[in-house]
Amino acid sequence: MIGLTIYFILMNTSMYLVVHTSEHYQNQTQTQSTIIADIPPNAELIEIRKTISSIIEKLNSVDSGIAMFTPHVKTIKALSIVLESMGIWKCNSCRMNANGVCIGWRLPEDLSNSLRNLLGENAVTQQDGIYRFRIDRLPFVGAVCPIYMQRQ
Repeated sequence: MIGLTIYFILMNTSMYLVVHTSEHYQNQTQTQSTIIADIPPNAELIEIRKTISSIIEKLNSVDSGIAMFTPHVKTIKALSIVLESMGIWKCNSCRMNANGVCIGWRLPEDLSNSLRNLLGENAVTQQDGIYRFRIDRLPFVGAVCPIYMQRQ
């Protein structure tokens, strides 16, 4: 059986057409590669190669940046999990919790809008013209609340 592979190699400013042949006969394989053509440099191919090289450099740079931040992201995630767990307990046992809304805090409208933009529409509610935290949606708020009062 005879195998034939054709591929192009782009090195620096030259491109080569290579034919790779292999012959399999009686459990033995003989291979041979032959350079068929040294294709003269083409300005478009050279530009494509430069562009690809530039993209590879940028991806390597981004990858290095991501690797640098990974430990910090893990720490923030762990902190978030702990704060949420503490907040759920405190919010469920706080006397300021009225059906998932904290009645202990009055939020200014600009803060309320910022929280809605950042955390979603359900982060804050308005009751009788007063903006309040939805602690059933943001339990981490309870973890750091300075006015927590346990129900009796």
